[in-house]
Amino acid sequence: MAQRRMLFATFWMPGAKQYVELVHPQWRFAHCGITALRTSLYAGDGREVAVRDLPLEDPVIALDAVFSAPGDTAMVLTDVAYELKGKKHPYQYGFLYQPASGATPIHYPLDIALGLTDAIRYSPNFGYFPLGPLPPWLGVRLYLGNVSEHASIEPEITLVAANGCRTIPTVLPPLSHRIVELPVGDGAEPIEYLTVGGPAKPICYVAGVDRRTGALTFLEHLMQTHKLDA
Repeated sequence: MAQRRMLFATFWMPGAKQYVELVHPQWRFAHCGITALRTSLYAGDGREVAVRDLPLEDPVIALDAVFSAPGDTAMVLTDVAYELKGKKHPYQYGFLYQPASGATPIHYPLDIALGLTDAIRYSPNFGYFPLGPLPPWLGVRLYLGNVSEHASIEPEITLVAANGCRTIPTVLPPLSHRIVELPVGDGAEPIEYLTVGGPAKPICYVAGVDRRTGALTFLEHLMQTHKLDA
């Protein structure tokens, strides 16, 4: 059977305990056809901080057991080689725990950056995330990453409010990432939803930030959808 690959992506948050979990919904881990695991850590400017081969016998890996804790947010890419028939492929999840007052554990699917089957399509590259009314203590943070080793990408962030739109153009060099603090709360005009579009799909997560404690309250993908013409 031909060797195949999936590339999963997430972000490592300073001060948090984080794990990555490799699973397949139909089999036990030992029967998922996984042949190799490699995780790489990248700084904000795209520099490779470290790369490690991971053991195949353990489906849950603590990132701080593999890497030294970064002083700042880092992008984590996990390359999974596997042998499965048809459109079957493994999945990877993240688990984030913050030892802070008011913080709750977060379990979330890692973004699929490479190895999409025919059953999964992102065309055009357009992500959507509803915001709606937010409590005054909740900030919103957008994490964007470029998984390309050679090409820059230019995702366009659009914030949509009742009285109009605001666009934030962004340039991400190869393997770099950026954190965008969105203007919500403190008298800002309420944002109904945000979109991220462009010719190439960036890694996108939206996090709610508790202004009182600094804790992340959720970590979610942007929903990929088709852009509707006006």
